[in-house]
Amino acid sequence: MKQLLALDVSTTTTGYVVMDDKLNLLHHGQFCIVDRNLTDIEYTTVTTKEVFKIIKQFEITDLIMEDVFFSKNVDNLKTWCRVHGGVGMSWAVKHNEPQFMMAVEARRRTGISGHATKIEIQLEVTKLYNLVKPSVHSIYKAQFEELLEKRKSKKYTKNQFDYRIKKVSKEFEVETGISEHIADANVLARAYFHRMGEKNV
Repeated sequence: MKQLLALDVSTTTTGYVVMDDKLNLLHHGQFCIVDRNLTDIEYTTVTTKEVFKIIKQFEITDLIMEDVFFSKNVDNLKTWCRVHGGVGMSWAVKHNEPQFMMAVEARRRTGISGHATKIEIQLEVTKLYNLVKPSVHSIYKAQFEELLEKRKSKKYTKNQFDYRIKKVSKEFEVETGISEHIADANVLARAYFHRMGEKNV
């Protein structure tokens, strides 16, 4: 049986999901590296060590990371590339070639809009795997739908809407423990097995 580790790596937080090839969610979480004085290589080293603790604990057989994308912040892009490269090469030396997938492809493969907001993905994942109480899910879904309606009626500008969506997403994370990074890693894991299924046809 395959045991996959899916990683959503950012410049401070890495969300992760461990999932088997039956799409059972075995474990999820995130770790944060808040020391902003680290060089990219130091940050890569610390991230790789944390990742390999998870790999050892859950006897991971496959690894996928959300692929990097062009950002207006070139320094962040450089950091992402170095971390992805460091983790990927460390895995490849001992195992097999790691996989990468863009977030937009992962969403498409799991039936989620490529333009979905952070809170939408958090809501989708937590409902699918019963990670939060239905009452909590309903409250945040109602908040999202209210924001969406106000955006459609132009009561909010795009910036106002984005700000409020980010705030709701963070509040959802604080209350439930399911961050945008964990949610994205979950989508990535399911998309990986969807792609593997296509290859095995």
